[in-house]
Amino acid sequence: MWCARRAAIISLVVSSAFYACVARADPIDLPWDGKADFTARQVSALLFKAKAGDRPDLSARDLTYLDLAGLDFKGAILNGANLYGTDLTGSILKGADLARARLDRAVLIKADLSGANLVGATILRPTVYADQHSTLTDAPRFAGANMSGIRVQADM
Repeated sequence: MWCARRAAIISLVVSSAFYACVARADPIDLPWDGKADFTARQVSALLFKAKAGDRPDLSARDLTYLDLAGLDFKGAILNGANLYGTDLTGSILKGADLARARLDRAVLIKADLSGANLVGATILRPTVYADQHSTLTDAPRFAGANMSGIRVQADM
């Protein structure tokens, strides 16, 4: 009994020390060890620095699981990009080239894909509503998008 109690106390002290160290660390300076080719911060900086008329090139890049919500992609080239599980809530993807892109399990709530090139893209089981009620205000917009050869499995 005494050994079990001592082990529990040691475990609590070690985990408390670990969380205290993590809480003090600056998350911006931590090394990136995720699967994606870029961090969300790097993508944001690339889009922010793009000059008027320039189309940022993120073609064939792995951007899985990044939080890119609310970003203006400025007609970016995302041809063949892997956006699996990426949060694109409220993002502006007007005129973006998403040909053969993978948008499976992406969060597309209020995303604007008007005029986007989605030829051969996949959008399998995305999140398109903020809650269980299917409201048109949450749905992504695809007005004028080229959706030839697209594979979709969703409740839209």
